[in-house]
Amino acid sequence: MGVNATKVLNHFNPSGYNGNLTSTYFGLPTGANTSFGGGPGGVMGSNGNNRRLDIAVSLNF
Repeated sequence: MGVNATKVLNHFNPSGYNGNLTSTYFGLPTGANTSFGGGPGGVMGSNGNNRRLDIAVSLNF
């Protein structure tokens, strides 16, 4: 049995700031960098900003 935790202490990574001067949301982020990354060839994204917990169990008979 094993547990692997990745980026446990990671913080929120805002993205896509609103640049419309007349908007009430001016200067505020409209999203978050949440791509998982780490896929083969970058298939699942180039950034890995999320926390991740992997749990593995091996049974031998």
